[in-house]
Amino acid sequence: MKIWAVCDATTGYVLKLAIYEGKVGEDVERELGKKVVLGLVENYFNSGRVVTTDNFFTSKALGVELMKRKMGLLGTLNKNRMDVIPEFAEGKGRELQSSMFAFQKDFTMVSSFSFCISSSMRKFRKLKKKFF
Repeated sequence: MKIWAVCDATTGYVLKLAIYEGKVGEDVERELGKKVVLGLVENYFNSGRVVTTDNFFTSKALGVELMKRKMGLLGTLNKNRMDVIPEFAEGKGRELQSSMFAFQKDFTMVSSFSFCISSSMRKFRKLKKKFF
């Protein structure tokens, strides 16, 4: 079971929840992330708000659907998604802290290339070397 939520970005208050109990039958569920987000934000259609999602939910199809409903999308996107252009997926030769832009009619995609290791990651790596 998964519980998805829409939260206010300023207060952190939960505005709406959706419970997912798993797929029904043997059929593969297509565009689940898009369906979940559209269901959660339906009360905000035509509000001009921007939805922020992680890479499970983010897709070009979701962005297009939200634009039709006068909303925006900001989210991380896996480089192996079908709607990621090859130039965005390849990190070799890219300068750290650089950005690339792709424009298509009313749609803009941005690829930011950065790298960050938190202090907790450093501690984990030290432990991993010591114990594994």
